[in-house]
Amino acid sequence: MTSPIKLESRTNRTVVEFCDRAKNPSEDFFLVEGRRFVLDLDISLLKAVLILDKDKYIKETELFLKRNIPVYYITRPVAEKISSTVNVQEIMAFASKQKVPQPKRLVLLDRIQDPGNMGTIIRSAAAFGFGVIYSEGSANPFSTKAVRSSAGTLQQCFLKNAEISLTREVRELKKLGFKIFSAELDQNAETPDSIKNVGKIAIIIGNEASGVSAKLSSEADQKIRIPLTEKAESLNAAAAASILMYCFRP
Repeated sequence: MTSPIKLESRTNRTVVEFCDRAKNPSEDFFLVEGRRFVLDLDISLLKAVLILDKDKYIKETELFLKRNIPVYYITRPVAEKISSTVNVQEIMAFASKQKVPQPKRLVLLDRIQDPGNMGTIIRSAAAFGFGVIYSEGSANPFSTKAVRSSAGTLQQCFLKNAEISLTREVRELKKLGFKIFSAELDQNAETPDSIKNVGKIAIIIGNEASGVSAKLSSEADQKIRIPLTEKAESLNAAAAASILMYCFRP
């Protein structure tokens, strides 16, 4: 592509395709919104760039085109159709996920269904040196809400879909020397400060409503809990995951 393409109609075939991609994202093609997040991406990961305010991004447009990255100048109605936000961003892009090696610290997500929780957990994982493995039935980490909640950290985090089952992933991790902790409300569970000298670990975080499944809990080496005051019965899944990752950061 030698020059930007204008997309002015919401019914344009390319616009319809972009909408479908945004609603059904994958690690190979997902939507990133906002100047900071788009321009911070490794340019080799960009699949297409969509610009609402073309006069503000003349230099960037030239750079993208030189690297053979398609650039589309879009209208506000088109931007509103593709984006899921109330206030659309002046620049968006479709990108792919870069490969990140699996670390020695992992958080295993058992049917985490809120994309906001998913994105926040990814953000914390990137901050504390953890990777994320998520089960079937979990929120798509490449959905626009999850990507926004991850605040640009998605590309720095090891991320894997346990396509067959999280139980199988746990068993494979054990073979690799990982110790598996299951985060639960059980008062007989150990607290983080009582666990010393851990090597490779994986922490299971359960579903927002039902917690860790009984089957996964039985596979864990140890149950772990976060001490709470009497004023609170439990923590939000993302908050609990973040606290435990901080406690066991490398």
